[in-house]
Amino acid sequence: MRMNPRHTRFPTRMYIRTMFAACIVVVLIGSTSTGSRADVLGRDFNRHVTSEFFEAYLAVGLLLPLTGKGPEGKRRVFRTLETAGITILLTEGLKGLSHEDRPDHSGHDSFPSAHASLSFAIATMQSAYHPSSAPLWCAGAALISLSRVDEGKHFGQDVIAGAALGYGVARWELSRKRGIILQPLIGSRESGLMAVVRF
Repeated sequence: MRMNPRHTRFPTRMYIRTMFAACIVVVLIGSTSTGSRADVLGRDFNRHVTSEFFEAYLAVGLLLPLTGKGPEGKRRVFRTLETAGITILLTEGLKGLSHEDRPDHSGHDSFPSAHASLSFAIATMQSAYHPSSAPLWCAGAALISLSRVDEGKHFGQDVIAGAALGYGVARWELSRKRGIILQPLIGSRESGLMAVVRF
């Protein structure tokens, strides 16, 4: 008896969505309980998480799809880059509109957290491409988000909004067969991919 593809995909989608819901709950609870400048995790640890770990997390997340076979791997890199680009544009736009003061008074760009939005966007994309590693991607995104609150760089609502924004943009990207903006501008021929210029 042949199984319906929809039924075989449902547990994976449900699993990933459940993982991300759990991670956002962890970030919510952690960010409200630690408050700003609580240094629960330690200053040095927070600094390493929000710099070196965050940079490595993004690099691996953006380049990991290249391990896929042939054109599919390149297409996944392209779509992950598009997701990251749209996420950062929306994040910076919201920062410009809100002008929220940071907890440590180092700037007026606290809402939403770019670290949270980018890490959750990357985590969502990679979890869709590699469902078995979803807990690791989700845990990494949650750790990055919590460290921003613990370091006193963001309020709890900043990282929650960033996490929701990143997750939402990635789900939007994944829900479209050819992506949001860039992929529809690419046509295919038997010889390979060809850019189609549209005015």
